[in-house]
Amino acid sequence: MKRFIVTAMLSIFLVAHPTCFASGQIKVQVASEGYRASSIESYVSRELRRLGDVEVVSNLGEYVFGTTSLEITGQGVAISFTYLKIGSQIDLTEAVRPEYMPLYKSFFENIVLFQGSNIAVTGFSDLEDTCKQAVAEFDTIILKRAREAKRAPGRINN
Repeated sequence: MKRFIVTAMLSIFLVAHPTCFASGQIKVQVASEGYRASSIESYVSRELRRLGDVEVVSNLGEYVFGTTSLEITGQGVAISFTYLKIGSQIDLTEAVRPEYMPLYKSFFENIVLFQGSNIAVTGFSDLEDTCKQAVAEFDTIILKRAREAKRAPGRINN
C-alpha cells in the first residue's frame, strides 16, 4: 500500500509539475496546405515526444518549431524548418537581481529569439525521415543548450 501511494504521488507530480520537462514546451507551427500539413505536424510532433523531456503544446510554449512547405509538382516537397525561442518564457530568476526583474521581464516580453533553421527538398516518400532529421538537429543544437542551462543555473542561454 505504501509503495502504491508513493508511486501515485510521483506520477501526479510528474504529470502536474510544469518543470518536469527538462527541455521545455514546444509548439509545432505548420504553414502548409492540404494533407501534407497534417502529415508534417504529425511526424514532427511524434519525434519531439519521443525525446522524452519535452512537451508538445497547442498554445505558445518556450519554443516554436515552425515548418513551411511547398509542393513541387510531381517531384516532392520543399520544406523549411525554423526554430524560435519565445523571450517571455526565458527564466531569469537565477541571472537577474530581484529588484531588476520587472525591467528585464518587460524587455523580454515581446522578443522572439531566432535559434536556427534548415531547408530541405525531399521526395514524398522521404518526408517522414526529413522531419525526423530536423527534430534531431533541433534536439542537438537547441535543446542540448536548454538541458545544459538547467544543469548549470545562473547562466542565460538563448
